Amino acid sequence: MPVNGTMQTEKLFEFSDPRHSAEDENLKVTIVETIDAHYSLYVWPCAVVLAQYLWCNRSKLLTGKHVLELGAGTALPSIVAAMCGKPASVTITDDESCLQ
Repeated sequence: MPVNGTMQTEKLFEFSDPRHSAEDENLKVTIVETIDAHYSLYVWPCAVVLAQYLWCNRSKLLTGKHVLELGAGTALPSIVAAMCGKPASVTITDDESCLQ
């Protein structure tokens, strides 16, 4: 859908841990992407891989930690880290010109 002349889409990402089959062990995150030449608000494939890795290893990697994502763009890994409920805090950074 166009917003201010820019195309936006919504993507649904679902994360699960293959070691657990319980439905409550799954996480769903919807990200709004802005399609333009700068790609600043695009979910890069590596962000999905990192988010899945964080979800599957959340108790080992995130418990009691402070998470800092630099150049976060759509911040998918940071959102997943924050939704794990264990990290002390999550800080998300990106280009300040993208702030609204």
